[in-house]
Amino acid sequence: MKGIHNIIKSLVLIVPMIAISVYFLLPTTAEHADLRTTMYHYERMIEEERYDRAHNLLSNHSNSIEHLFRKVDSEISRDNLIDILEQNKNRTKTYEDYSHQQIEKATLQLVLAVDAIDNPTAAIWLTWKEDLDQAVSQLIEQEQVSAVQINDVINNWEIIQPAMSLTVTQEKMESLDQSIQQLTSDVSTNENKQQLNAFYQQSIEVDQVPNDNSTFMLLVGVVSGVIILTLSYVGWKKYKGEKHKKQLEKH
Repeated sequence: MKGIHNIIKSLVLIVPMIAISVYFLLPTTAEHADLRTTMYHYERMIEEERYDRAHNLLSNHSNSIEHLFRKVDSEISRDNLIDILEQNKNRTKTYEDYSHQQIEKATLQLVLAVDAIDNPTAAIWLTWKEDLDQAVSQLIEQEQVSAVQINDVINNWEIIQPAMSLTVTQEKMESLDQSIQQLTSDVSTNENKQQLNAFYQQSIEVDQVPNDNSTFMLLVGVVSGVIILTLSYVGWKKYKGEKHKKQLEKH
């Protein structure tokens, strides 16, 4: 009975501590699910050119998105993401001043960035990057590269760049960006081929995104620590009790 009593006491101490750890350390799933739903509906509204409704939806969730962006460690990436958010709000509010392509581009930058933070190990930008790498690889093999094809590469790169910068080093991003920026619309030169090849060789090295288990590992550490401390306390109490019992038996 005494053993059962000690186990119950241990559970009484452990369970609340685990509950508190989970509450504070794990991300708020409901909030993230809400943002995913918001981004899905926002993108759909832009596709359907319902800019007024898209603006209202984004404005209602602007604080949550900005709060998510402000958690980003890199100041450069953080400021860039907040600028993209403001750009989306501005373009959907004054949509008459922009083409649909301009609004859609800003939308995709925002959607991919939110997804990259919310789902870093299986982010959508990774699929976009694979498609871009494949397209660039095919262009390198072509004899002639058109201005339209070059512009498509630049446009797709600019769409994924904000999300990609969240997991790729600044030095690597600057090198990739430099290769892209040196592309020209003059399709008669070999410089484009050289820059495309330089971009491709650097880009294919960025295949894997580090698996961010920091929150999970911290949670495991806290819970393990609580369990060890609790069991140590129970063991100490048991030792003191047995020691006291032996002293009484001697007397």
